[in-house]
Amino acid sequence: MLALGKSRRYGYCIETELARLDHEEIELIQKYHMLSAVDLEQAMQSRIVPEHPGWEDLIHWEAIEDRRKALKELLCNTSVIHS
Repeated sequence: MLALGKSRRYGYCIETELARLDHEEIELIQKYHMLSAVDLEQAMQSRIVPEHPGWEDLIHWEAIEDRRKALKELLCNTSVIHS
């Protein structure tokens, strides 16, 4: 029973972090009117978007995407272990 409680707490923490990442990504989408880090990178290469602060935001956006992927895998693995 204790393990199941821990699993739920971890799941809740992961879901909270995913929601925070979603919020940060929405801010970037609104700022640049782009849907992904790839779009932002292409816009900078085409000189549609200035490199500063574009590169810093691109690095941050890629980190958001990487962290989201890792957290979703962790959440999936946690669910499988305790099901």
